Amino acid sequence: MKRPKVGSYPQLNISKLSRQGFLLPGIQFDWAWKVPGIEQGNILIQVEEERLTLRYIYSMDAAETLIAEHVPIVAGEKRKWFQCPKCQQPVGILYGVSGRFLCRKCHGLVYPSQYPFHPDGFGRKTGSFGKRAFSCKGPNPIPKGPTLN
Repeated sequence: MKRPKVGSYPQLNISKLSRQGFLLPGIQFDWAWKVPGIEQGNILIQVEEERLTLRYIYSMDAAETLIAEHVPIVAGEKRKWFQCPKCQQPVGILYGVSGRFLCRKCHGLVYPSQYPFHPDGFGRKTGSFGKRAFSCKGPNPIPKGPTLN
């Protein structure tokens, strides 16, 4: 069974939001995501000191609050992370699936590099059969050393 990939869903990336200056308390902005040319969703994001409130434009009464926590890193600096609403783990990206923004693991999403099959039909990872089928060992192994051309 195919598992959904991260690239198929809208992503709230705390590093990008911070770099673009959107995480200052008191800021309010619209955020939309599109699938080639078609708007798929639009939310209003209100930034407070330690949280972001997401309000869906089409139904303003539906809101979701995300915690943005500061986690200490080297030399006394702090980095801002989202706290996944389901598992409470600090994450850099939350994915919007079925109206909820959660971490990749809680949504069961995979990266394309983790998916064993490519569109061309050939498997990325070869299991034990692939190792046996494509190995040079067997009754007549290829000898090591210079090749005859």
